[in-house]
Amino acid sequence: MSRKTYAIDANVFITLHRYYPLSLMPDLWHLLDDLVIEQKLISHQIIFEELVPDTGAVDDVGKWAEKNKPCFKSITQEQTNLLTIVLKHFPKLIKAENPKNQADPWLVAMAMEHQRNPLLIDPFEMIVVTDENRRSPEKLPAACLKFNISHLNRFEFFEENGFRFSVTKA
Repeated sequence: MSRKTYAIDANVFITLHRYYPLSLMPDLWHLLDDLVIEQKLISHQIIFEELVPDTGAVDDVGKWAEKNKPCFKSITQEQTNLLTIVLKHFPKLIKAENPKNQADPWLVAMAMEHQRNPLLIDPFEMIVVTDENRRSPEKLPAACLKFNISHLNRFEFFEENGFRFSVTKA
């Protein structure tokens, strides 16, 4: 069985930052760091750009992203080509009125690219992690299903990686 690598959607990073901040749950963020080091946690350049704004203050999740920038994979020509296919089937993955790049179709294209060109020496299954609504026919989970890409929500990701949380008083 091949190892698993988790491609994390922006909404998961943002939710983790909002509800599991580094100041209250440092162990969670250290576990995420460990997954980055083990090359089991990746994301996309477009998501990095969402987390680290060009202007203004960088919050804790942005600082975490900057520290782990190598895990945010660059756009490739093949992803650009695959993006057309993704958007043909799921045009609502982007909002035309938003001038910024939007990550969802890029995340799908990155996973599709991996499916077409798996690493032969060290194969791994790429699993998209998103908290988007699974019942919506227009969201990231539906695109993953269409293109045969495994996906999990945040809690399934925690469970699959053996994350357990406890509360202690400082």
